[in-house]
Amino acid sequence: MTYAPLTWLVPDAANANLIIASMFVSFFGVFAIRGIYFALLEENSTPKHVAGIGGFQNYFLFLSGIMVAGFMAIIWLIWLRRQGAQKPGHLKQNLKLSGLCDW
Repeated sequence: MTYAPLTWLVPDAANANLIIASMFVSFFGVFAIRGIYFALLEENSTPKHVAGIGGFQNYFLFLSGIMVAGFMAIIWLIWLRRQGAQKPGHLKQNLKLSGLCDW
């Protein structure tokens, strides 16, 4: 399920109900997946003190990588904006050279 179509909805009463219903479906889906995960851990007799250590370390390492990539993108965009403020048309030229736009 994707939330992309929900970004174009106007928040009136009917669409708000659709958004709330979609959130509840997601909540129950996550709850069901957690149940399956912990049932598998119990079935394998995995000790509780090591049940999520490896997975959470990998997960937080992944999130840290995304955070660093996002931070670098922000710094790059700020730099491009400052370069564009100094020279008219410079930002457009940088974006064209980097392949981010074709105008």
